[in-house]
Amino acid sequence: MTIWTIGLVLAVVVVGVVGLMLFLINRQARIIMGGTSAICDVGQCIANNTIHLSALIQTNTIVQKILNGVPPLLDDLGRIHSHAKCCSGCPGCIG
Repeated sequence: MTIWTIGLVLAVVVVGVVGLMLFLINRQARIIMGGTSAICDVGQCIANNTIHLSALIQTNTIVQKILNGVPPLLDDLGRIHSHAKCCSGCPGCIG
């Protein structure tokens, strides 16, 4: 009877310790999952931002082309302005 009692007490203690360990492992796993979820969310935001880099490069190319066209345009506008100042027939003489 004593051996059965000792065996039963040991079994209950072992089951309790195993249950406590499983509870602690589960709690740590939930903490880790929360951290990895936050990391994954930030990574998704970064990935979404990098998708738009190609559009930004294309926009920069177009802006550079526009900026390259500004000096000739300013020259033309300067000539028109100079002509309009000294021409008595403007704007009729242009047509």
